[in-house]
Amino acid sequence: MNIRFHFAKSTFIKRRGQIYKQMAFALRKDQPPKAEIEAMADSAKALKSPIEPVYREWLYQLEHKTAGNVSQAMRGTIPRSEYALLASAEETGRLAQGLEFLTRSVREIEEMQQAIFDSFRTAIIPTILLLGMIFGIDAFFFPSIEESLPRKSWPFLTKLVAGIAHDMGSIVAVAALLGPGLIALWIFALPRWTGRGRRVMEMTVLFSKYRDYLCCLFLVNLQFLMEANLPPKDALERVLKASSPYMRWHLNKMLDAIVSKGMDVGAAITSTGLFNASLSELMANYARWSDWHTQIGDIAASALELISRDVKRMGPRIETGVKLVFGVVVLIVLGAGALAMGKLLTVGL
Repeated sequence: MNIRFHFAKSTFIKRRGQIYKQMAFALRKDQPPKAEIEAMADSAKALKSPIEPVYREWLYQLEHKTAGNVSQAMRGTIPRSEYALLASAEETGRLAQGLEFLTRSVREIEEMQQAIFDSFRTAIIPTILLLGMIFGIDAFFFPSIEESLPRKSWPFLTKLVAGIAHDMGSIVAVAALLGPGLIALWIFALPRWTGRGRRVMEMTVLFSKYRDYLCCLFLVNLQFLMEANLPPKDALERVLKASSPYMRWHLNKMLDAIVSKGMDVGAAITSTGLFNASLSELMANYARWSDWHTQIGDIAASALELISRDVKRMGPRIETGVKLVFGVVVLIVLGAGALAMGKLLTVGL
């Protein structure tokens, strides 16, 4: 049963955007959440859907542990950042709106993931050729030259390229061995790692887009709570309770800026590094007005679209970059080989 549930959870994660949309549609029709989940579970059972155990778990939680709280019932089966948003949405009577926003955000995430996958897929052949060529010139090309011309007699460029090829071959071999572990460490670090080192790494795309996405979810959280007339400080404390270690670090810094340093909310929330430069500037302009929080939803939606657009532009850049590197390496290796052959002919004469 445990294995079956984990498989169901994995399948649900892949389909959650559609399921959020379905639940939001039913709630807009005034269908009680528990009744909709029961209907979804019965339908899944009739269709032998692998997701049925997830729905049954939600129902069990609703009936025995969460006193009808839907977001708490879903906790553990949905990403923590999405749980935080649904918790705020449900608390303010906007569960349907929260599900609808997640429907859009999950779609954007899937499109971003597909764009990244497509970019790497189109770049994989030239990358493999490039790595194969590096191994080839290190294992065969330069050793064959060395048989006819001692390495100490090689031109400077030939020695340099041979040394780099050898080092690159070793680096690629080590990276291939460490790759799975590094990927697992990166995934583990995304919602947990904080501090100065994280700020430095957020200058790279490996961490910056994740930060920007969490920033969008945070803004919608804040919008739900502040439009329910919750004071800004209380709203931040409420978001803090359901957040990941990474977001808790930012939220604690925001609260400290408000309580200890006397900053206004707009300045405090943009002071921790959660907001990128363009969003910080946008928020600073809105925060001058007393009802700035009414625009947070639009800001978050626009920001999510911009993030998605930036990621989609990465694909052609990655492909072009790999092809450019491949071409430059080929030219340098040919040049180094030509110099060595020229030296050999000179020595032969």
